[in-house]
Amino acid sequence: MLPQPDETRTVWVPEYEVPTDDTLHLLWCPPYSEQNGWDEQPSEIALSQIVTGRVRRTHPSSRRSAADSPARPLGTNEVQCEIAVHGRVPLLQCMRDAAHVPPSLASPRPTRDACVIWQNVRSCGTAAVGEFTYVSALSGEAHVELILRRHGESIIVHYEQYWVDGWSDCAIGFWQIEGSVQQALAGHLSGAQVVHDRSLVTFCG
Repeated sequence: MLPQPDETRTVWVPEYEVPTDDTLHLLWCPPYSEQNGWDEQPSEIALSQIVTGRVRRTHPSSRRSAADSPARPLGTNEVQCEIAVHGRVPLLQCMRDAAHVPPSLASPRPTRDACVIWQNVRSCGTAAVGEFTYVSALSGEAHVELILRRHGESIIVHYEQYWVDGWSDCAIGFWQIEGSVQQALAGHLSGAQVVHDRSLVTFCG
C-alpha cells in the first residue's frame, strides 16, 4: 500500500505546481484519512509519508469529465498526473529532523489572514501524535491544520495547512508563532476537544 521506490502511481496535483513535469515532494496519507481527513483518524498521521518523485501530467488541464477521474470532484484546480517514485520518508521523521534546530532559531512564518483566523475560531480539536500535537480548527470558511510542539510558552509549528475560500497552502518546516496569533492559538489549545479515531480500520506498512 505504501508508495515504493521505482513504482509509478496516479496522483492529483494542483495545476499551478506542474507546468509539464517536475520533481516534487508530495504528502501521502493512508486511504481512510486521505478521503476523510486526519481529524477523523489522527493515528494515521504517524503513517503518512513525504513521497519524492518525478511528476508528469497525464491530463492537460483540470477540465475533465467524471469518467476521466471518478475519485476527484469536478471543478477542482487539480490535474491528474503520474509520479515515478524516487523515495519516501515518514512525515514525523521530516518534522523531527527539523526539530534539531534550537527553538530560539525558529523564525516566524507569516500566514495569510492568520490573526483574523485564530481570533475567530469556532471549534478546535487536538490529538497527541508522539511528541507532537495535531490541531484541527474551523474559523468562518477556513479549515486549519497544524502539527506543533510546545517549548514552555513558545509554540513551534512543523506542519501547517490552510483552506480558505477555495485557496489552500501547505508547509513543512520549523517556525515560531508569535504575538496576538500565539495568544489566540494558546487559548484555543487550552480549551480544545480531544479528537479520536472514528474508524477501527488500521493499516500496516
